[in-house]
Amino acid sequence: MSDADAVVDRLRREFGDALRSVTHYDADGYRDLYVRDDVDSRYDDDRMERIAEETRMEALQSTYLRDLFRPVHGDFECTARFFAEGVEINYTVSETRGFAIGLDRDIGDADSVADRAERALAATTE
Repeated sequence: MSDADAVVDRLRREFGDALRSVTHYDADGYRDLYVRDDVDSRYDDDRMERIAEETRMEALQSTYLRDLFRPVHGDFECTARFFAEGVEINYTVSETRGFAIGLDRDIGDADSVADRAERALAATTE
């Protein structure tokens, strides 16, 4: 099993059918590791590229946010965006690499969602 398959497998076990998508990105681009069929049908390639670019740009800010907030809140882990139907979580591993995870909105509160995703990703991001 590849690292990408292992990440998707852990997230699928953690979130079940509520997992909408898993994307890995780095400085060279992005790769969708998993996209649920009903979600995939709602996006065209241009929109996916724009979303991936936005996610990569957000990762560039992660070092700044880590330095800014660490004395007050501890280490920066992720950003989460809540929409009417879904939650997008961006786990930045470095300024150029990370994972974007899409979940159904009704999966739980922000703390439990972030903690569960972190546990599922922990083995591959260390």
